[in-house]
Amino acid sequence: MRIFGFGSLRRQPNPDTCTVKILIADSIPSFVTRMFTELETSEHAVDRVFSGRAALQFLITRSFNVLVLAPRLSRLDAQGVCRRLREELRDNTPVVIFEETESLADTLAAFRVGADDVVRAHIDSQELEARLRALVRRRDGGVSAATLRVGDLTLRLRI
Repeated sequence: MRIFGFGSLRRQPNPDTCTVKILIADSIPSFVTRMFTELETSEHAVDRVFSGRAALQFLITRSFNVLVLAPRLSRLDAQGVCRRLREELRDNTPVVIFEETESLADTLAAFRVGADDVVRAHIDSQELEARLRALVRRRDGGVSAATLRVGDLTLRLRI
């Protein structure tokens, strides 16, 4: 399927078991192919775009649980996508930025523009999946809970 003049690949997951909707943005096919293959299971719906602009367009028109940005995006880099997502679109979709180097300056810059996590390109697929699930769980309120008691009535609230 082609959308907005940029390529997109989508595998249709089983709707009864799909738990995480992931958008992967990368302009380097070998890197994305590895990520796409490892994340695309019966439990995940994975869309793929090839530029930063396409990622923003997808996020405007579709809903995702998490956005994965590769280090070198064409037309708008990962930090630019993250900055625009947070500042202009006011979108709180969790963002994971991949870094090719172990530069502390790059990592801190990614967090400053709103990334929720920064990982190295050589991350193990099981660790990546665990990180993605944790981000989605926190965003959906599955981590924190508060208890409100009034007399005999007790309410457990997710916040």
